[in-house]
Amino acid sequence: MPSPDEKAGAAACGLVGDGAAAEDLLEVVMRRYERASTLLTSNRPIEGWGKLLGDAAAITAMLDRLLHHGHVFKCGPRSWRTKTEIAKDKTL
Repeated sequence: MPSPDEKAGAAACGLVGDGAAAEDLLEVVMRRYERASTLLTSNRPIEGWGKLLGDAAAITAMLDRLLHHGHVFKCGPRSWRTKTEIAKDKTL
């Protein structure tokens, strides 16, 4: 049986654009805040998460909790997969 965190996370993933998605994601982060590690990945810039998920205030609160003790790793504009594919094409 999925935990409440897993249910909320699944709901957040499926409701892009609905304000409920941001609230669900915030709930997951709040439950884990200062209790457990949390890793989020995205191909979208953080600045656009509020618009993407439909509730800028909830996303701001979520980011506040995530970044309080967090580390941000920014990989750059191109994905690793894209870089390796371009390198393969150049060798052919």
